[in-house]
Amino acid sequence: MKRFSWMFLLALTAVSAHWAMAQDAATTTAAPAAAPDNSQAALPAGVPGPRVKLVNHRLMEQAARVKEGVKSGVLTKETAKPFWEEIKAIRAQEKTDMEQNGKRGLTDDQFNALTLLLDDNSKSIYAAKHGGSAPAAAASTDTASAPSTDTSADPDSDSSN
Repeated sequence: MKRFSWMFLLALTAVSAHWAMAQDAATTTAAPAAAPDNSQAALPAGVPGPRVKLVNHRLMEQAARVKEGVKSGVLTKETAKPFWEEIKAIRAQEKTDMEQNGKRGLTDDQFNALTLLLDDNSKSIYAAKHGGSAPAAAASTDTASAPSTDTSADPDSDSSN
């Protein structure tokens, strides 16, 4: 019985290798006549396309950057809150776009719009973690408590220079 199992496994491996080579040969010999279709309409329903995977990967990376910033103390939970909200909003927009397309993927316009949102959020995270300006949502709420930069009445300031 053990010998039969090994023979069966060997035959199965050989057949699958032959099938894989045949599939590879069929796809490489047929040159496309026109530019490839980027609409992802050829994907079966429910299968995320490469654009969706790219957006999801960037969202996970940004979430990890925010989490790391809070963990290291560079960002406070209050400062990180707008970033989390933006990540959730981008995820919701992606979900809405995919539902609009029948769960097949994202169109070029949808992908480009999500990419712009991801780029803006990434720049905001970088600025907040590296001493730049706070994100727009956090900056508008913290303006009342920001210290004054007016040094005209400060006796310690040296204005003779």
